[in-house]
Amino acid sequence: MARVKLIELENYKYLTNIPVRIYDLNYGVHVGISEVVNIIHEVRYKLFESLGFDELNLGNSKTKIVISDFVINMKKEILIGKDLEVHSHIDDIIEKGFRIFHKICRANDVFAIVETGLVTIDKDKNTACKVPDEFLQKIN
Repeated sequence: MARVKLIELENYKYLTNIPVRIYDLNYGVHVGISEVVNIIHEVRYKLFESLGFDELNLGNSKTKIVISDFVINMKKEILIGKDLEVHSHIDDIIEKGFRIFHKICRANDVFAIVETGLVTIDKDKNTACKVPDEFLQKIN
């Protein structure tokens, strides 16, 4: 079976600690794929908030984001325990979008590598638009 293989980055610029809650566990008593999606959504929210933005305003009050793709490579089971460290990095910036790279781990145990592709959207026209300069200045 073909598999998308993500590559762990050498460096990540941002770190978010996320607890594993009992309701994050599925019937297999580990964190499942749908919960990993929720964890990454929370991390993206906190990452944008730390930069002074949110998903509906990337700095110019006109630009929001939509997810164009979402890839998860699970490396190990995530069980309940200490907080997860989610290392994130914004890169691969193109005219109308960018990618966020994530590594979910605890200490030296890497549980998952995740990539999300994001497209910047003009809220009034509902079409893809240029990544705002305000956002680019903050992440560089």
